[in-house]
Amino acid sequence: MIHSLAKRLIGFFIGSILCTTALWGQQFVQATEIGTIGQKSYPIHASDLLWKQELEVREYIKAHPSALQRTSLKKTTSFSVGATKSWYADNLITQKNSDRYLVPSTCRAVGTNCYIFVEDASWGSRVSQSSVDSVRIYFDSKTPANPAKGIYQTDVDAFGNPPDVDNDPKIIILMMDIKDGYTSGGTNGYVEGYFYSFNEIDSESPGYSTSNFAEIFYLDTNPLDLATTSGLYGGLSTLAHEFQHMIHFNYDRNGNELTFVKEGCSVLAEVNCGFPIYPQSYYAAEPNHYLLDWRRDDYTAVLNDYSRAARFFVYLRDQVGMGLFRPLVASASTLTGTAGINAALQSIGAGVQFSDILQNWFIANILNDRSVDTKYGYIYPNLPKSKGRVFLSPNVSVTNDTVQNYAVQYINFKNGSQLKATFTVSNPALIVKAVEIGASSKRVVNVTSGVEFSEPLYGSTYTEVHFVVMNTDPSLSYTFTYQASGASKPIELMYDYTEPVGVLPLAANDTVCVTFDAVQDGSLDSIRVALRRSSTIRGGIWRSTGLSSPSPLGQPITTNLTVKGLSTPPSPYPVPWPNWVTIDVRSLNINTNTPFAVAFIVEGAYSTTDGTTYNYVMTTLAPVSSTPTSFSYSSESTSGAKWYNFVSSTAPDMMFNYLIRAYVSFPASVLYPGDANNDGIVDARDILPIGLYYGKTGSPRLNGSNTWQKQYIDPPWTPEQAGYADCDGNGKIDSNDVIAIIQNWNATRTGGVPAGLVRSAICQELLQEIDRNGATGPMRSIRNAISSYMNQSLVEHTDNVPLNFALYQNYPNPFNPSTTIHFTFPQKIQEVRLSIFNILGQLVWEKVLSGIEAGTYDVSWAGETFSGSKVGSGIYIYKLKAGSYHDVKKMILIK
Repeated sequence: MIHSLAKRLIGFFIGSILCTTALWGQQFVQATEIGTIGQKSYPIHASDLLWKQELEVREYIKAHPSALQRTSLKKTTSFSVGATKSWYADNLITQKNSDRYLVPSTCRAVGTNCYIFVEDASWGSRVSQSSVDSVRIYFDSKTPANPAKGIYQTDVDAFGNPPDVDNDPKIIILMMDIKDGYTSGGTNGYVEGYFYSFNEIDSESPGYSTSNFAEIFYLDTNPLDLATTSGLYGGLSTLAHEFQHMIHFNYDRNGNELTFVKEGCSVLAEVNCGFPIYPQSYYAAEPNHYLLDWRRDDYTAVLNDYSRAARFFVYLRDQVGMGLFRPLVASASTLTGTAGINAALQSIGAGVQFSDILQNWFIANILNDRSVDTKYGYIYPNLPKSKGRVFLSPNVSVTNDTVQNYAVQYINFKNGSQLKATFTVSNPALIVKAVEIGASSKRVVNVTSGVEFSEPLYGSTYTEVHFVVMNTDPSLSYTFTYQASGASKPIELMYDYTEPVGVLPLAANDTVCVTFDAVQDGSLDSIRVALRRSSTIRGGIWRSTGLSSPSPLGQPITTNLTVKGLSTPPSPYPVPWPNWVTIDVRSLNINTNTPFAVAFIVEGAYSTTDGTTYNYVMTTLAPVSSTPTSFSYSSESTSGAKWYNFVSSTAPDMMFNYLIRAYVSFPASVLYPGDANNDGIVDARDILPIGLYYGKTGSPRLNGSNTWQKQYIDPPWTPEQAGYADCDGNGKIDSNDVIAIIQNWNATRTGGVPAGLVRSAICQELLQEIDRNGATGPMRSIRNAISSYMNQSLVEHTDNVPLNFALYQNYPNPFNPSTTIHFTFPQKIQEVRLSIFNILGQLVWEKVLSGIEAGTYDVSWAGETFSGSKVGSGIYIYKLKAGSYHDVKKMILIK
């Protein structure tokens, strides 16, 4: 077997990880200077490079069993310190057995169970005697798990005896610069070490003349640095892993066992020796995948397979003990996969079978609490919970999903109350459990297919409910459906969990930013920020790009946030921090279905002595993360003006996070203004609900506008249907609600408001509808409102001569995708120029009218430039110039 560990990305950032300019001047400006992401090399798996060659070796053994049975004819001379020998090694770049080459080396240590040779080219430069002695001591005498037992004996006790084709019980460890393509300073991967069964074949066998015909491991010397603690542990962990493969080979020389089981035993060997478990973030992100799969041709996906195998085999150990694995390995040549696991479980009297283990494991990966039941938890500490679909609102429409064979899907509810859910499975092989978690109570509950599951204690006793949908079929995937309902409540999105530690001394016009993940079906309620002083600070909200480069800030949603601090707290800082301020953004109707970012500009250079009043966003410290959320644009860094993640100089494993939080709500009722009867189209029938619910009051809409787009009522009206009749969104049903019907006439949820509508004709149709149903009571007031609209507000072009020049607010505003600009002239004008500028003052579109008569005019703009390309979300300025008259107004495009 050939293997090396991908335990970590080594030092993927300390300092700059973003190389993009996003400088804010007098206005909010994004530039596009693009750099590169710095990244160091990382370990890769050699076993996934040479697996095809490994299969060839196993096929040869099947056909030529005598190749491993000539030990009586061989006698290897024992080595002593100072002995020299050239050993064959592998070119892992070409991955060809024909490219094996000789490595001149010298024996630098002899232990109880090993000879340690060092490549002559590495001695003194990459390897010292202290490194050699460390490897010998750990292989022979101690491990992090046991100061009195080395890797050799720990693996033998757990898994069995190694082979001995060379008639010498000592294992050869060759420390060398493995040919893996690594270059100093490069970003390619490298191999930490490996075992290859090719060396177990008699070198006199045809095609195996380059076999060492000995038990040998290869341990890397470049860039693996055994003189460092991390490098030494990486190398020793590799030895524990590869020695298990050598042992497994002794019992399964034909290679019958599943790769998942062989690799599972090897990653367990690392943990059993006291080394860290293979990184668990890989499996946690992919629980819905066939348990026994191994994707050796996909060097990215196979990381998940190693992670999954480590998780499952550590769980086996924690449930039934290490005694399981000797019989499991011993039977590998005849019993494989789940059959071998079942036989081993029976041999030690575990009282459970693989099917029991599998289901309990799925639950343990989301609950992990042995106090509930030992079968639902690990002894190994701090394992991340498996991920699934997360719903922060309990209201979920009918949804279809699939669970792979021997896999699991998690449907997680983490916000709201009074949860009710129904799961319907397509096959009895799918089993559904509910894992309910609260501050002081946890439990696992059976869920019956097709029967409503109700938890009235959700939101009080239990703050999380995780539905675990398990597929116990080894071969087929199956579908299931689910739906849920309940009461929702706002949630807080935050990355700061400690009090402020200070501010970063950025320069004037630099920028600070926090990015937030998407929250499906949510609406941004407010932003909360911790400020240093009582002065004002400007900011905005963007769609997040999710990328390091060219910028974390995507399309702007609003760049008009201005907030003033409450105070200027003294130093040392008071606890709790008193200068938190909240910005209400409900009126902007910002959905959170995509990631978003909140950023603030640094108005001036920071000083603690000159009495300046520039405000700054406070920071706190958090562990360095592979997915940072706080970004700083620094124009004065020695590395250049770029975006940065700043790491503490006194605590290099800690990074600075800005204290910016976001709050997301989940409106219960969705409506479209004017569609008073909620049938999907605005027409004459929408006049009747206004009369039916006339005078009722309730919660106003979040944005309170008549713009034709999805809007929310939270909480719902009583009855809920009345909320749709509040067409203008002000919280009261009265005659004014008819205006939204007139303005959004014939709009549908897929088509929006049609162009070219004649408002006078719409009013006539509405009046006829009222008259057909009787214009009494509230309907008489509604009829009067329509008539008033016709007489006072509705002027269509030159029907009447206006008294004054006037430029009106565009409608709708905010808008998407188009809007109408309305203006009037009391006299004939030779040239009228309507110009539209972006927030930077750049002209993006213009309409010129020549020789027009006095009257009222409408010009539509579809959010396009001169060339017809679409502009982005944001604030735009429109300017009308007619002779000596001119006027300017703002409008907002939201996408």
